[in-house]
Amino acid sequence: MLTLIFTGVVWAIYGYIQYKYLSPGLLEDKIIQSQEALLKMGRSEEMVEAQSEMMRLFSHRSQMLFLGICSVQLSGVPYWHCP
Repeated sequence: MLTLIFTGVVWAIYGYIQYKYLSPGLLEDKIIQSQEALLKMGRSEEMVEAQSEMMRLFSHRSQMLFLGICSVQLSGVPYWHCP
C-alpha cells in the first residue's frame, strides 16, 4: 500500500512537470487529435465540441495531479490482499 502511494505521488509529479514545463502544448494536441478522430467517425460538430470541453475540464494540471495519484492507487487494488 505504501509503495502505491509513493508511486502515485512520483507519477503525478512527473505528469505535472511534463505538462507544465516540458510539453505545455501536449494536452491541446491530444484534444485536437481526439476531435479529428471523432469527426472521422461521423460525430456532429456539437458533439465534438462538447467532448472537447469535457476533456479541457478534466485536463487541468491540478486535477491531473490528484487523478494521477488516485489512478495508481486503484490500479493496485487487486494486489492489496496478496502476500
